[in-house]
Amino acid sequence: MTPHRKKGALETWLPAGALALSVLWLLGGMAPERKRNGFDLAAFGRIPVLHEGRVKPFDTVARSSLLVLRSKQTLYNGERRLSAVEWALDAMGKPESADKLPLFVIDDPDVLGLIGLESKGRYYSFSEIKASLGEIASQAEKVEPIETAKRSRFQSAVMNLNQRVILYQRLRNSLQVPGTEDFPAEIAEFQKAAAAGMSALSAHGKSKVSAKEQKALEALSGYFERFRFLADAAYFQALPPREGESAEHWHSMGEGLLQSLNGASLHPAALPLASALSAWRKGDAEAFNRGVHAHLDPLASNLTRTAALASRESFFNRYEPFYKGMALYVAALLLAFLGWMFSATEGHPEEVPPRRPWGRPEAFGGAAFRLMSLGFLVHTGGLLARMLLQGRPPVTNLYSSAIFVGWTAVGVGIVLERLYRNGLGTVTASAAGFITLIVAHHLSSSGDTMEMMRA
Repeated sequence: MTPHRKKGALETWLPAGALALSVLWLLGGMAPERKRNGFDLAAFGRIPVLHEGRVKPFDTVARSSLLVLRSKQTLYNGERRLSAVEWALDAMGKPESADKLPLFVIDDPDVLGLIGLESKGRYYSFSEIKASLGEIASQAEKVEPIETAKRSRFQSAVMNLNQRVILYQRLRNSLQVPGTEDFPAEIAEFQKAAAAGMSALSAHGKSKVSAKEQKALEALSGYFERFRFLADAAYFQALPPREGESAEHWHSMGEGLLQSLNGASLHPAALPLASALSAWRKGDAEAFNRGVHAHLDPLASNLTRTAALASRESFFNRYEPFYKGMALYVAALLLAFLGWMFSATEGHPEEVPPRRPWGRPEAFGGAAFRLMSLGFLVHTGGLLARMLLQGRPPVTNLYSSAIFVGWTAVGVGIVLERLYRNGLGTVTASAAGFITLIVAHHLSSSGDTMEMMRA
């Protein structure tokens, strides 16, 4: 007859304690993001924009851009770690500061030689490579006709660098021309110049253009060139469709300003965004928040579903369910290994193992299974959230494929562990979940993970 053994204190409290602490950690991630020095960065991150054919929150644009450029979602500026939204705001509003940050990964010694830099690590700033942009673009132009598989190491590296430089330049030229000190004031001056310039144009041909009218035309031409450049260079379209326009008809800042030359009024979303960016440059948190909410509030009324989806996606980005799932899988894997380490290796299975100072292995195995199951729930929640945000099945690209494969493997491992209770299912499932989520994380460095797979 097999001796009956009561559960020890460790077998009871370790699984429950590990689960409780993990749940508290997960709940803590749902807390609203705190304002940074009074700036409501979370609200700016929720602003919906059109980028690469999909309406998404600005937070997604900032995160995916920084991932492409630096393979991380944060950036250290020498004093503290900047979030992706802070970095993107600096790039657009304070480019003289953002240009000095170590942003571009350059590993190839020949590329460093091309731009005249000595090797000092992996990361280099835009300011350091700015003088060589022409040479980089020239080399990339030569490489472009060559098939990707046939490019040399240097050719691939220089092409990659050129693409990242273009991305950064387009981002910093999305809302205002770099070097603009007071964008709302410039817009006001532009409106005055537009009125005077259009009046001079209507008078042209009827009589000789006066010196005053000539000056007005020159001023208007200068603004036209600046805002045309802004329209062409924009990395995303931040101005929503006007009333009566189709849902896909978003506008860049430059386009919204130039519309006033065609008889239309200034786009209503242009001035609030310009005010927010100008306030960011000046360090005025109150004015920044006013501008952001003056832009967001009408969207919540007029584009309810768009604003709601952008807000949910922004929260999804901040919560990072797959990162949290990855951490839980690692913790489960370590606990399962500890259970094996302290397991009885001698005697018959029906025998009661001798008492150990570390407790019985069942305590670690139970805690590991609970953490793996919790990780699976978080993994499932993240998968469902992506489906709701995309409105599509779980597998739409390589990133989502890796996530779905990992989710399936963990689900199978849970079933096996419940059947055999030997720890093997926990170890296998946790390892599979962790590895597939790591693969997905590396795939995310190619850009927006919610894009559809292209043929």
